[in-house]
Amino acid sequence: MSDHQKYTRAFNAYGQKLFDQYKAKYPDHEMGEDAQAVFAKIAQYDPTHNAKDPNRQFQNLDWMVRQLLEHDVRPQDIYKIRDDLTLFSKKGKTIGNANLDSYTLPSLAEAMFPFLDELSAPSSAEKKRQERQMAEQNSKIFYDGPEGKVLMPLTMEASQFWGRGTRWCISATESDNLFDKYYRRGEKPIVMFLPAKTQEKYAFNIIDGAMRDPKDAETRNVSEPLLKLMHRALTNPDAKQAFEAGGKPVNETLQQGVMAVPGLYGKLLNAGSAEDFPKILAPEKFVEDFVRKSQDMDWWAVSMGRLMAPSVFSSPVTLAELSKYSPEETESIRVELSHVELMDNVFQNTRHEFDLDESNLETPEKTLSALKALVPRVRELYELLDDAGYEGFDHTELAITHFMKQIPVGYWDDVEFAMDFIHAMPHIRTGLVVDDFPEILQHPEVVMYFVDDLSDGNEDMVPNFLKSVPNISDLSIGGQQVFDAALPQKFDKVLFARDFAEAAQDAGIRDLGGLSRKIISEFRSGVESRQDLEILLYDLDALEVTPVVEATIEKHPDWFEDVPALKQTPRMAEIAVAHNPESLLDVRSDFLRAHDARPAVFEDAYGKLGQGAAKTSLAPFFGSQQA
Repeated sequence: MSDHQKYTRAFNAYGQKLFDQYKAKYPDHEMGEDAQAVFAKIAQYDPTHNAKDPNRQFQNLDWMVRQLLEHDVRPQDIYKIRDDLTLFSKKGKTIGNANLDSYTLPSLAEAMFPFLDELSAPSSAEKKRQERQMAEQNSKIFYDGPEGKVLMPLTMEASQFWGRGTRWCISATESDNLFDKYYRRGEKPIVMFLPAKTQEKYAFNIIDGAMRDPKDAETRNVSEPLLKLMHRALTNPDAKQAFEAGGKPVNETLQQGVMAVPGLYGKLLNAGSAEDFPKILAPEKFVEDFVRKSQDMDWWAVSMGRLMAPSVFSSPVTLAELSKYSPEETESIRVELSHVELMDNVFQNTRHEFDLDESNLETPEKTLSALKALVPRVRELYELLDDAGYEGFDHTELAITHFMKQIPVGYWDDVEFAMDFIHAMPHIRTGLVVDDFPEILQHPEVVMYFVDDLSDGNEDMVPNFLKSVPNISDLSIGGQQVFDAALPQKFDKVLFARDFAEAAQDAGIRDLGGLSRKIISEFRSGVESRQDLEILLYDLDALEVTPVVEATIEKHPDWFEDVPALKQTPRMAEIAVAHNPESLLDVRSDFLRAHDARPAVFEDAYGKLGQGAAKTSLAPFFGSQQA
């Protein structure tokens, strides 16, 4: 197939779709005004588009456009496909798979990433030396030490040199390089962080707003080489002076670059020497510039720093002040997610405070004594978070869990130890015990403690908790007593009673007399909905709640038709038939056959029925009366 045919076929199949996709996602792109222009622009990134042999032109075009439709590629990043395809033509056989159709854009990029240096590597050591010299002369180097370099390229050529081996568009070949667009003659500096002895490289520019790693992905995790380099650079006197001499553009870029990586600022604070940071990154300045003015920056990192390094923060910067900028107020998804991460980081940085040594674990008494000595720190953590507007007890659970994991399992056999531990802790969630430490629930006293705790506002959770207690029917004082004791003071919903019945049955408890009596007591005048009646009749069929059903039929005779035959009583039948003679059709046949006991209301109702199928079907039960 000729180059023209390949091009035309691909355009007819995908041209308009590509144009529509880029117009929708990137309305300000500059690739062209119509489908033909956009497609022609994209086709130029196929390395074979200008092959000398016309029959070998556009060999990759069909694959390219299909991949672009499947994957979101920014217009400024399309050139990277050309680089990957160029490398693939040389390295496909080397890596053991030269079948392009077996790759996607992401998998091809991953496979070719190790070879990116070959696209721009100098041909000789002398040329490499000259390029480095040129790059250093055309860069502002803030820090150069054993940990690596922190610098700002001043020209596109310098950016290309320092970014060699990355997918940054500011380091691409000249025709696709966006350095000038981002740099803007120094108004929007690009700061690069180049850790030593590693392939890691990072770049930040305010316009992009993300710290980019070598693969041009947004950096979300702080690596050890990056942390060491940045902390050393920020606390180095010469680097600090160089940063501050760079003026507002450099300082704003540095500040926002640090804050673009979740957790980085907090880790820098925890590394110490925050008093030596450049002014723009001083904790108080950060709070002023980012917590008070921004909706989605990492204010939580400051909170973590406050907990980990209190000496860094002097009055009036406190957690209480930070609480003014809660996730609810900022309405930022990123901050809400980071709030959870904050709590985890807080504990990970303080967990050593909650470790018990072997001597503390020699006996239950020593263990309990050591734990009680650590509880004030847990409470302090709780109070700090609570004062700041966070729901602290959910997060002190990390410390409590850490305690419980260290306790020898056999110690929980002692009910006194178990209860003393529970009372010593700020709060232990029932879900934590059920999911992770069920061995604690071997004592009825412990079970009842959690039942009482739930009964204070979370009554509806009691049944599910009891269902989760292992071997509840085997508890030492008897599962029945535990279950009866767990019954709430008042049932406000029949549904609630159903949950209790299911929990009891799941626990192997068959005697539900206590539950039956509780329901009869609470619903003396019957229930108010047919749904509740159905629950009594079908979901609670193991209970004896006949008085409640009778009381319900007295108020709602029409509902008698819902009562199954085995649940009917003569009293219910009389009420229903007196209300509607046709209810005779729903009455149990043994009630109708019982001549001596049959109430007069049945005879009166039968006499009132008009001639027809209904009366005919009832005739056998009413002796000589004929239909």
